[in-house]
Amino acid sequence: MLKIGRPGPVLPRRPPLPLDKYTVTRSGETYLSDLYYIWKAHNTPVYDATFSGKPITVGDRIVTKGFGCKGKSAFMFQLIGRANRFRAVVAMGNRSHPVGVVFSQIGKSATPCA
Repeated sequence: MLKIGRPGPVLPRRPPLPLDKYTVTRSGETYLSDLYYIWKAHNTPVYDATFSGKPITVGDRIVTKGFGCKGKSAFMFQLIGRANRFRAVVAMGNRSHPVGVVFSQIGKSATPCA
């Protein structure tokens, strides 16, 4: 083991985020794109736009809330049992290859994601 130098001052760090930034805290609708993800792998999702920054469209309708992803993407949100329903619309861009989309629920719950 090498010990070089001496201990310095404690490094500054950001204060923790308020709970409402990363999980459901109020009644009514909460969009996932209003929350911060708690984990991601591969490509980072783009909030409320396509991966290239353009508006999200499903058919001929512009969607104001959602995520744009590119290629292999995985991200996780923490709902802490405060959400009683999860709905999603998944659309692939015209240039996308046919791929699968998977929604998984991790943890204890009486009702699975639907």
